[in-house]
Amino acid sequence: MQKKKMGNKLFAGIWGTVLAILLIGIIVANYFGNKYQTLITRSLGHSTSKVVTTGESGDSEYFKSDYASHDELVAHQAEFSRQLEGEGIVLMKNENASLPLTEGAKVTLLGTGTKLFQYGGGGSGAIDETKAVKLKDAFEAEGFAVNPDVWSMYDKADLKVGKGDILPADYSDAVKASMAEYGDAAILVIARTGHEANDIDEKFQSLNSDEIAVVEYANENFENVVVLLNTPNPIAMGWLDEYEHVNSCLWIGYPGQEGLPSVPRVVKGAINPSGRLVDTYAYDTLSAPAAQVYGDGSIENATNETGAKKYYTVYSENIYVGYRYYETRYEDVVLGQGNAASGAGMNGADTYDYAKVVQYPFGHGLSYTRFEYSDFALAENGDSFTATVTVTNDGDVAGKDVAQLYFQSPYTDYDRENLIEKSAVELCGFAKTGELAPGASETVTIEIPKETLRAYDSKGAGTYIVDAGTYYFALGRDAHGAMNNILAAKGKTEADGMTAPGDAAFTATYEQANLDSTTYKADAKTGTEIVNRFDNGSLTYYDADFVYLTRADWEGTWPTFYGTPDSKGKKYSIVASDALIHDSQDNLFTEDPDAEMPTFGSGQNINLITMRGKDFDDPDWEAVLDCLTLQEMVDMVRLGGWQTMAIDSISKPMSSDQDGPAGISGELIMSNVDCMGYPNQMVLASTWSTELSEEFGKCIGEDGLAVDVQGWYAPGAGMHRSNYGGRNYEYYAEDSYLSGVMCASEVAGVQSKGMYCYLKHMVLNDQEDHRYGINTFVTEQALREFYLEPFEMAVKQADCHGIMAAFNGIGGIWCGANSALLTDVLKNEWGFHGIIVTDYATANGGYMWMDMGTQAGADLWLNSDAEAYSGDTSKISATYAQALRRASHDILYTVVNSSAMNGIDENVKVVKVTPQWKIWLYCLDAFVGLVILGGIFLIVRRCRKNKN
Repeated sequence: MQKKKMGNKLFAGIWGTVLAILLIGIIVANYFGNKYQTLITRSLGHSTSKVVTTGESGDSEYFKSDYASHDELVAHQAEFSRQLEGEGIVLMKNENASLPLTEGAKVTLLGTGTKLFQYGGGGSGAIDETKAVKLKDAFEAEGFAVNPDVWSMYDKADLKVGKGDILPADYSDAVKASMAEYGDAAILVIARTGHEANDIDEKFQSLNSDEIAVVEYANENFENVVVLLNTPNPIAMGWLDEYEHVNSCLWIGYPGQEGLPSVPRVVKGAINPSGRLVDTYAYDTLSAPAAQVYGDGSIENATNETGAKKYYTVYSENIYVGYRYYETRYEDVVLGQGNAASGAGMNGADTYDYAKVVQYPFGHGLSYTRFEYSDFALAENGDSFTATVTVTNDGDVAGKDVAQLYFQSPYTDYDRENLIEKSAVELCGFAKTGELAPGASETVTIEIPKETLRAYDSKGAGTYIVDAGTYYFALGRDAHGAMNNILAAKGKTEADGMTAPGDAAFTATYEQANLDSTTYKADAKTGTEIVNRFDNGSLTYYDADFVYLTRADWEGTWPTFYGTPDSKGKKYSIVASDALIHDSQDNLFTEDPDAEMPTFGSGQNINLITMRGKDFDDPDWEAVLDCLTLQEMVDMVRLGGWQTMAIDSISKPMSSDQDGPAGISGELIMSNVDCMGYPNQMVLASTWSTELSEEFGKCIGEDGLAVDVQGWYAPGAGMHRSNYGGRNYEYYAEDSYLSGVMCASEVAGVQSKGMYCYLKHMVLNDQEDHRYGINTFVTEQALREFYLEPFEMAVKQADCHGIMAAFNGIGGIWCGANSALLTDVLKNEWGFHGIIVTDYATANGGYMWMDMGTQAGADLWLNSDAEAYSGDTSKISATYAQALRRASHDILYTVVNSSAMNGIDENVKVVKVTPQWKIWLYCLDAFVGLVILGGIFLIVRRCRKNKN
């Protein structure tokens, strides 16, 4: 029987549908290709420009590598990573000299962290962990015999970090028997994760019941238990004191790709640990004031359509973060000041007992040897002080020590009246010795600018002041030791409630005769007058009855959540005033009636390279900016995701910006990047070594030269406001001075290789939950003295050329459009010249308006969507155009002085080219077009042939 032929309608329907799908597919591909062309170009590592030589060129390699080959560079970076990790590890506890272990010890690795060891954080700080050395391999490489049965047990188990463990009851007989053979020590690994966009859950701040069961089993079956803390945030560690054989503990942080081999080297004593804690470890992580109010509430009457500006948080703790709280309340108890000894903040105790509250103070760290201090002296030198101390290795093995210097400002009646808060101690300097052989000494010198003594007075003088009274300087092995030395100088003893005797010999004083409200009224660098800029950043601007924590009344001002709780008392909300709604949810762009439209497209085609090395204010910049068209300015500012775009009219090449605070990362974009993943910034800070920090920066800069990246979305200059910050691993410490010193030295290293840093996230991005647009309320004193200080130090000391504005607001005003922050303080007060980029702008939630942001001082939108913020350039006002011109100036100034100009001189032109992927797309368009046309022809011919 002959098969019936398919009808024309069915044939045309089937093949017409196929061709329609092809047509729709190619239209969609072209739409999204054009929409996200910068993202695709950067992700594939393609270029939008090329260099054309127009004459004889000289040596135009302005920034050069220090290494003869890439292999030599990688070898240095691996060795440096091990040095960094080795000096960053903190020996927190070492009873009975249980560490170091003997050479060739037979050990058992226990805990979920043995399998799920964390090498880096998640999100922008992620590294390629597939290249990292494994824990068992690292220990075996250093001569340890590692229990294979227990390792295999963990390797086969289905586990999650911080969520349970293998219970001892489930150990097989073979596993239990193996522990006796490998019983020289149990090495218990406690791991915790840190991740962008997620804060730390409270339950991860202590050991879960399964982990405790493993600790108990180890304590019962081993004479020596060593704990490795593979954590980014402090966790409750009181259990260390509860078990007889849990003798030692090492904080190791995140060691990156190559740092882990230093861990077993410290365990066996080949490296003497010299790291110091960058956070306070309290027995109860909820004991800190910030922990009482960490999180957010919602705004019931929010008008923002996406809800991004719906949330708020209040820094009710004021300046009392970390040791600034614990040590200050401790001094007030010893001195009998106010109501510090009882009341709110006791966590159920009758009195404030420092020894029961703080387990390990900020700056704490032990060694395998002993160091003694002598001949402490402080000299006044005009605008600074110079402290000196001799450090002697009084032990049996070589090692390094960190001399820490703290100061105390007087807390006066004027301060109480004007709500100026003073920490009992503040770090003001430190020095790390070289490696000292047994019996060897080194005299270290610490310089302290007198500016350090200033405090911000927003209510009285409206600027920085120096109080009248006695200022104490104290050397200490940690913040608490310095505090005790100050108390000893005040005549206090253990009979007054001190936890240990102090030594007044390690203190010095400075007398300020009169209150000074003029010396620091203007910035020393720029001469710009310093006045209140952030009145509307404080909740008192919108609610005059609100009170921040003050040491004048610990009990009465103890932080509580602001707002109305729900029926369960867990979620809080407010009804915002009209003023707050306006500030937080409206576009604050305003027209200047006197603004004039600038010159566009002059046609002079001045080569950008001619501006290399010239001052930001050089008048020649005007002619260069005149060359740009309005559309070029709009596109350059708007399409700033992972790049600054090429402009052939002035021979500006595309520059490449990349993420990765632990090293230039291909995690989010540009997957062809293959750079070192280093130990995280907390490990760097815990070295307390500016030399290592600068070398870290140089290594990053070397990687930038190797992979042609000029801008780095790092380092993180935020603060450890609490133990719950999901990105604490990207930031240095709970102390602003330590953070600032380490940040400035790191930036100096990076920029020496022609790479510009985008310090992030400026400012108050200290929580991840609801970070998009959250309204953050803080006192101007805390903002200036604490949260802004690391950024200020990096700008002033290292001439940092980049800033990333945070998602959140200061008060209600988004940081990326806060003129007080970006223009008044950053540019005018501090003298910053460089690029201010937004955080990821396509996640803007409808509040990152480009006109408002550029008017406030922002320059570049971290945006890869060609349609976002596009607008109609024909309708751009003179005010907006002037803002775009200023932003273009910032971008061009930064790029021309970077390694982006390597290979370019006045005899070279940069011309735009079509990126390779677009050529592929055009070829695909042509091919699909031919297929569709051919298909249509065949359908028509077939239907005509078989029309009957």
